[in-house]
Amino acid sequence: MSGSGGLATSRQTSETVLAPDADAPRAARDFAAGTVRRWGVPDWGEPLGLVVSELVTNAVRHAGTPAALRLVPADGGVLVEVDDGEPREPRLVPAGSRTASGGLGLAIVDRLADAWGCSVRPDGSGKTVWARLSLPEEPWPAAEPELADEVVLELPFDKDMVGMVRSAVAHLAVRAGFERREMEDLRLAADEIFALLFAQRPAVPTGAAITSRFLVGPGRVGLAMTAAVPARRPPDTGDFGWHLLQALVDEIEWEAGDRTCGVRAEKRKGASS
Repeated sequence: MSGSGGLATSRQTSETVLAPDADAPRAARDFAAGTVRRWGVPDWGEPLGLVVSELVTNAVRHAGTPAALRLVPADGGVLVEVDDGEPREPRLVPAGSRTASGGLGLAIVDRLADAWGCSVRPDGSGKTVWARLSLPEEPWPAAEPELADEVVLELPFDKDMVGMVRSAVAHLAVRAGFERREMEDLRLAADEIFALLFAQRPAVPTGAAITSRFLVGPGRVGLAMTAAVPARRPPDTGDFGWHLLQALVDEIEWEAGDRTCGVRAEKRKGASS
């Protein structure tokens, strides 16, 4: 497949085969980053890296076979294709049913990609899962005002889940048109908010979850992170951690009820905190 128009003629399809092990997602991200550097568009590495990582993770987890990853240059973006040896098609899990162990990856792909789908081989020997991303040759232009999109992640009380929140925040910040520094501020804020809510976890595990609700619009990302437990250690608004959050985002608010507690924050492009 090839593109036309503004596509640089030096860009060629890149392909690699990944072993079905825990290192495959990282190798996929590294491969994508190297490919877009050669194509002359290194800024594409952020959103593309997350999409290839999630698609390869699905292949490793559900197929357990080597996965062939192809990056095909297209006019205004890239087509990602992942081949594996499992004919079952992936399914987008409804928002209310997603957990840390399933459903989150395709939800992120569905949000970042313009389109995605699956083609099963006629002989039933496997499938190709693909995703098409439109990515700008130049920095993201200012967008006209429009309604915000909402993304919801339901995560368990597990400190390892902060990586999922950071990844979602960063790549939704790309959608909002943030500069790299603003994106890093939002990532760090997500770390601090998650840590604050993790500190509220009950002494005896109850299976309670942390809900991260993102509102993404042109030039802004809102984050409402809520824990389904009463507050045990409310933040001291005079301490360093809270002042750090105030410096990283433009709006920040602690909320607590009888059975829940949480933080609402918003970051706006070009605003001074």
